[in-house]
Amino acid sequence: DISADQTEIPEIEYVVRGRVIECYNFDNSYIPDPRLGSGDAHTNFLEGDIVTVEKSSNGSSWSTTNVQGTASDTSFRILHKYLLTKNDGTQHYRLLLDQTPDLDAVNGVPTQTYLRIKKTGTANYWHMNTYNHTNISNQPFPLYRYSPTAVSKDGSNQITCTFTSDHATILKAAYTSEISGQPGLATYSCHIGTCLGLKGIQDQNMVGTWSGNVLTLVGVKYTGDISSVSNLTAIKIFPDTKFKLTGVSGVSAFNNNADLTGATITLLHSGESRTIVSWVGSELRLVVDSPFQTLSGQSHPILPHCFRYFPPEPPLRRKYRTCSTGRVVDPAV
Repeated sequence: DISADQTEIPEIEYVVRGRVIECYNFDNSYIPDPRLGSGDAHTNFLEGDIVTVEKSSNGSSWSTTNVQGTASDTSFRILHKYLLTKNDGTQHYRLLLDQTPDLDAVNGVPTQTYLRIKKTGTANYWHMNTYNHTNISNQPFPLYRYSPTAVSKDGSNQITCTFTSDHATILKAAYTSEISGQPGLATYSCHIGTCLGLKGIQDQNMVGTWSGNVLTLVGVKYTGDISSVSNLTAIKIFPDTKFKLTGVSGVSAFNNNADLTGATITLLHSGESRTIVSWVGSELRLVVDSPFQTLSGQSHPILPHCFRYFPPEPPLRRKYRTCSTGRVVDPAV
């Protein structure tokens, strides 16, 4: 509290909550390209610098672009440079241009999704991507689901599932490091199929521990006579935060870990979205920030709109507020 006679205002920490929305590069700033720009240095660019902008549809063939609507003008100025703290706490530099570059948009959507700034008189580049960079739509999303050969419970009434050796190996493979060092992070979900007696575990996020080919669902208890439940082996168990996309043509070319890290996945049938917090290009394996709750019971639910897409920042940057530590937080909107 601040009293009427107080002469100094005490330090107050606060967070202003707001909604995060997509801004479609309206301010002429763009997401840094984590792959092509891995060696770029923001220190090579300052506010007021005169630059040219090059565009590309594939990241390898480049051409100088002009100011949108003015074919003869190819000169841009860096109007503003700032460190952006996104809603997930990560940070990156943004270079805001004074004019909009022509990116061969069709119905307002850029077709040249790679762009890079080149400082006049130097060989320094700053690589960026548009908001719609690397859209991938209507790709199959294979779930490696397996039915146990037997379902029972242990002395603590926790449900246990026994698998064939091959199926156990695949289910374990998603969580090799977690099982060996952090078993509480190896989590699984279940589709019950015709086993209505276990409907309580449908689409639940469950910690699993392994002993040989036996998976114990930690804390998931069945207090009745589980042997009386019909169709126990009709259930299907699958890893729910790590997914291997082998055979999915839409992602087969993304062999760099930066290609899809930070992307958003949306399930077509439900609209549920998750962020890819890690992409292992050599294995075509992704990790999402939290388990899906609406994965289809079919073997191949749909994964559309898997694209390199960082959580968007609100447009009113001039109205950002800071807590006493100086960290930029979401603005009030």
